[in-house]
Amino acid sequence: MKTRILSLFLLICSCSATYAQSPIKVEEDSLGVYNIDIIFENLHAFYERLNRGEATPEDLTALSWFSHSSVDTLTIKKTFTDKGAENRLTVQVLNPCICSDEMDFEDYRVNGLFNAISAHIENEKYTDSLLYYNPHVAMSLIDLREKEIIFKTVARKTAAIIPFSYCGNADMDITISYILFYDRKKYLIHINYRSRHEGFEDYHLYDNLDEKLKELPTKLKKAFTEILKETTADKYITQ
Repeated sequence: MKTRILSLFLLICSCSATYAQSPIKVEEDSLGVYNIDIIFENLHAFYERLNRGEATPEDLTALSWFSHSSVDTLTIKKTFTDKGAENRLTVQVLNPCICSDEMDFEDYRVNGLFNAISAHIENEKYTDSLLYYNPHVAMSLIDLREKEIIFKTVARKTAAIIPFSYCGNADMDITISYILFYDRKKYLIHINYRSRHEGFEDYHLYDNLDEKLKELPTKLKKAFTEILKETTADKYITQ
């Protein structure tokens, strides 16, 4: 098993020189141990290629193995009404973050080799999906919370808004990501927040919303901006 994992790492690394700005090599140290930081750097480049739609045949081979090595899956299902029709929303996270104040530290899961979120929406006349591979698998597995999913009426149409954060998201700067479905279109947006204090609390928006939300329809952009400004980012912090 260990040999197979390392061979996949080397397979991923062999593709990095083509797509990354500079080649990254995985080398053993004097004891024959692979540098874990460099492994995660190559995983980051690997998942970024997948998200850009630039996967090589070797990438797809590695992805097939990684996806079958998933520990578990978090699935959330919701129904909502849009323009008088019932819609079904299914959100799944492969290898989700497991971390809470009620747990013993040894039971935490914040690292992994594979982590992804998918969202699927359907009704009798329409279906669409969005898949995002998390490139930051080191100490940052996806943290999805059912109670944070909201449905917002905007210009007589319903927007499905799915926020998710990341395990260990305790730093001066944090990111909250959002999947949006609205008017038969889908969006993935990453919003940055910054703490006003060193104690990792009292976070405020620290991003250019005009730039980040430029692809949204005007009325959705206005409504979503209001949601972002009302969001208490502190609730997403896991330490």
